Formats: sequence, structure tokens, C-alpha cells
Amino acid sequence: MAVAKSLSRDFFDFDNYVIKDSLAPYIERLDLERLQFDISKCQQTPILSGICAFDVAKELQIANPCVVYVVNVIPGTERYRNQEFCNNQLLLEITPENSYQEVLNNNYKYAQEVIDQFVRVYHKSHEPINKSHITFFNEI
Repeated sequence: MAVAKSLSRDFFDFDNYVIKDSLAPYIERLDLERLQFDISKCQQTPILSGICAFDVAKELQIANPCVVYVVNVIPGTERYRNQEFCNNQLLLEITPENSYQEVLNNNYKYAQEVIDQFVRVYHKSHEPINKSHITFFNEI
């Protein structure tokens, strides 16, 4: 990731630690022991990437993680992929769930719908853009 490279930090993408056959909520599908082991080899605090970053950092007992919020910008426009998450009123309207378990209990038809709701619940409960130390604008 460009942010990690520019800060000369190690980078870990949670998607590389997903246990493939599990149907558990995202954070419970991560091989946290392997992730913790890989992170323990770092000299500096690494950059972590993935939904539920605050929950994973807490689970791994990473004190004061450096939070980088990546805003995906659509080239040639001022539109952001995450703009719906920045509008709290719209977020409340389109995301009635308040927890990951509520998302799992709903009758979504496609995996992408479930992932989208997980992401919205994450933004709703943690407000990561407001808590980040660095906001990185990434053209997609």
C-alpha cells in the first residue's frame, strides 16, 4: 500500500489472514495468531488494512495504533466511494443494524450485500474517518 511505503512501515492486509472456509463474522474469520506473529516481527508500528481495523487492533492489544483512513476517489470527479459513510443521516437510513451479529441475522442474498452492511456498521459504530490520524486520498 502506498501509505505504508511512504511512511516506511510494514503493511498487513487482513484479507490475507482470512480463514477461507469459515462463515463466522469477519473478525472471527481472521487467523489472529498468525497476524499477531507477523506483526511481532516489526520494528515499528505497522499499517493495518481492512474492515474492523479498530476491533482487530484492540483484539491484538496494539496500543495507540496509527490509524490511516483511505478515501477512494473516482478519477476526474470529486466523488468518493465512501461518501455515503460520511453522511450520518443517509448512513442511519440505509443501515438499520448496529452490530455485526444483526447483519448476519438478516436475510441478505449475496455475499457482497453482507460485506457492504458490515462496512456500514463499522463506519456507523467507529466513525473511522473522524478518528484517523492520516487521511489518504487514493484514486481508483
